[in-house]
Amino acid sequence: MTGSRPPLFVRLYQTAGAWGLPSTCASCIAAQALLRSTGLPLSIISGAAPGMTTAHTLPVAVFLRGDDPSAHGSPDLLQEGAAGGGGGGKRGGGVPPPPSLGMGAAAPPAADTSVAVGVAGIVAALAARGVDVDAGLSPVMRAEAAAFAALAARDWAPARTAEYWVDRANYEDLLHTVLLPSSPHPWPLNRLAVAGRRRAAVAAVAATLSPPLGAALFTDAGAVAGAPPRAALTARAAGAAAALAARLGGGGGGGTFYRSTTSPLTSLDAVVYGELAAVLYAPLPANGLRAVIAAHPTLVAFCAAVRGAHFGDPTEGGGAGADRVVHEANLAAYTSASRLVYERSQRRVEELDNGGSAAAKGASSTLSEEEREHARGNRWFVGAAVAAFGAYLLWGDEIEFVGFG
Repeated sequence: MTGSRPPLFVRLYQTAGAWGLPSTCASCIAAQALLRSTGLPLSIISGAAPGMTTAHTLPVAVFLRGDDPSAHGSPDLLQEGAAGGGGGGKRGGGVPPPPSLGMGAAAPPAADTSVAVGVAGIVAALAARGVDVDAGLSPVMRAEAAAFAALAARDWAPARTAEYWVDRANYEDLLHTVLLPSSPHPWPLNRLAVAGRRRAAVAAVAATLSPPLGAALFTDAGAVAGAPPRAALTARAAGAAAALAARLGGGGGGGTFYRSTTSPLTSLDAVVYGELAAVLYAPLPANGLRAVIAAHPTLVAFCAAVRGAHFGDPTEGGGAGADRVVHEANLAAYTSASRLVYERSQRRVEELDNGGSAAAKGASSTLSEEEREHARGNRWFVGAAVAAFGAYLLWGDEIEFVGFG
């Protein structure tokens, strides 16, 4: 099928990544790991925010047919000869991935463009298209997998969320490393949007605690590591980690819960990997949960195996299946002002990589002509907005709109 497009591919919208992680959102990591393991052509758009979706949650996967008009502006997602297919390796000559566990020998049935929200929604959407990630699991195994996924969501996820959003030191690191540089909004909207996400996250964590502990979580004293609310969350997370480690150690799956590490992941594998990797590989200042994971070598080995099989070495920018995974864009680059913020943040990262040398600092402080032009335009825009608002405050009552009222 030279010159044809894949019969089905997936575009995944997720939050931005950092520290070698594909995303700082545990569910986004889980979704990307799951989709990578299926062998389906995948394109990734990072830098999305939950408020950009009608469901106010991420990740979001868009399933498209190869002949869908909206797909024609995207890069070709699968090269000929990739993933074991034949051909000369030319771009634009995509072929379907070979059948794998959970996929039929024929191509997935054609389906209308559709959107799946969250990991559970993506699993259901894949199953509806002939890609059952839990294929081969008995009814008892499926019930067990659902129970362990619920355990991770109930007892581990709140503690992980608290480390990211409640702990002040961790939040400040996350804010300046990921949230502000990847925000599609200009200042001060970027700050306001992030503050709203933090309030929602703290409220969600507090709702999992008893009323006294939940109320204490909103105070500075109760938010620090070791305080009663955080201690209660960590204790629950430790219990969940012990249960997952016990099941993983006796599962006989050769690395994952039910299969070998080179096989497509099950939904439980993806969920657990997302939750653990978001903590294990994030160098946050106060990362107490990393010690909880490190106490269970089976969990550490599980994360390393999944990362190596489906993501590869993050420092090499590739990884397993890199020939069929396209990082289309960071949403911060969709607006010029946010693109400049993103580029400047990248320069700051380069400064750190270069040891903060004077040459690096001098290079980062030099603005291009395009950047200066954007800065001038932004100043004019802000000045006009302030003037208009001031005029409204002073003379708003005297303005008459002819023909209205």
